[in-house]
Amino acid sequence: MANKLLIVNADDFGITRGATDAILACHRAGSVTSTTLMSTQAAAAYAAEQALVHDRLGVGLHFNLTLGSAVSTKLESSITAAGGGFFDRRKLMFRAVSGRISPRDVGAELEAQYQAMRDLRLSPTHIDSHQHIHAVLPIFRVVAAFAAQHDLPLRMPWKWRGVASGKPLVRQIKEEVMDFGLRRCAAAMPSETKVNDGFCSVFDLGLPVEKINLDAYRILLSPYTHGAVEMMVHPADVDAELMEKTAITCVSAVENRLLRDPAFAAQAHGLGYRLVNFSALRGKTKTCVD
Repeated sequence: MANKLLIVNADDFGITRGATDAILACHRAGSVTSTTLMSTQAAAAYAAEQALVHDRLGVGLHFNLTLGSAVSTKLESSITAAGGGFFDRRKLMFRAVSGRISPRDVGAELEAQYQAMRDLRLSPTHIDSHQHIHAVLPIFRVVAAFAAQHDLPLRMPWKWRGVASGKPLVRQIKEEVMDFGLRRCAAAMPSETKVNDGFCSVFDLGLPVEKINLDAYRILLSPYTHGAVEMMVHPADVDAELMEKTAITCVSAVENRLLRDPAFAAQAHGLGYRLVNFSALRGKTKTCVD
């Protein structure tokens, strides 16, 4: 294997058709090597059909506990409100850290979403989660054990190793809190779990949307000298449906444009990276860009 591996993972595959089509276009352009399916969303079946004909695109499971409704229950539970609807991220995190969620409920929902993906004829390459909810320790323990049981690599949204000037104080505090939480998660992780060595996204730079360009990706990737680095991206064709489901549509529109440019892959190669998907962390040789 090359000294540096780059996994460009597009989150939210199947959240809408517009997001799905954008992810596929960026994959065909040589930028996106991996994606994660929201197996409970309306466009999941469409996304799975497309994934089957784009066989060099790695597809993992984007475990979701904050958007829409559970598939494991239609009743109120420790992770859902009445009728099976999920809590928003802030409320779920509060319930988790205050000991008010049941690992059994989390595990049942994870199993149900995993099975929904398998029912669509896809075998996940790895697991991550919507809004990094698996990085909350009580949820992490369940997800990490599941990943180890199924020999699936797991995303670790590590703190970016670079330095960005002018980043808002609120963002800096949020990053430090998350870094502390991740270290606790890492200590609780089964020894056999395979994870990425580095992680980054344009959110790490704290840039206004109009200043996100290809050079921003170069800045993000430059600090890493070895190992497998995941770059999280969110390209999408933005429409009214997507705007109802996420607050980052401005970033999605910009990344959709930038990641369709073949110059991205050339830049990554110039920095010494080989582009792969999460299968490379399982000892496989399948890659998306040689």
